[in-house]
This record gives sequence, C-alpha cells and structure tokens, in this order.
Amino acid sequence: MVEEIGEFRNIIKWEHDEKKVKEKITKNHDEVEDFFGDILWELASLANYCDVDLSDALDKIIEKHKLRFPVDKVKGHHTNE
Repeated sequence: MVEEIGEFRNIIKWEHDEKKVKEKITKNHDEVEDFFGDILWELASLANYCDVDLSDALDKIIEKHKLRFPVDKVKGHHTNE
C-alpha cells in the first residue's frame, strides 16, 4: 500500500494549489482510478486474512468519529490552528 500511495503522490507532488491538484487528478483519472482499485483490493485482502469485516469496521469508526468530532463543534474549524 505504501508503494501505491507513493505512485498516487507522484501525480500531485509539488502542487499546493487545490485547483491545480484537481486538474492533475482529472488529467490522470485512469491512473487515479487504478490507484483506488489497487488500494481497495489490497485492503480487502488484508481484512480477509485478518478476519475483519470491513463494513463493520467502517460502521464502528464512523460512530467513534461522530463522538470525537461532532459536526456542530468542528464544522468550519480548521484543526491545525
């Protein structure tokens, strides 16, 4: 997965302007789509090996995030300030 993320990073590296990042992603859409497919396949394979139900794991983490980051308290607030 690290290698896949590195390949995705190569598409957008050195770019900090959100509009230009989106343009690069659009220009390289097939490569970006392959990245997500590869990551999902690897993640699903790893979850299967570890006997983890991804749907259950996602549901649990969403509930945790709702408690940690309530919308009324974090919406519009940048966390790096």
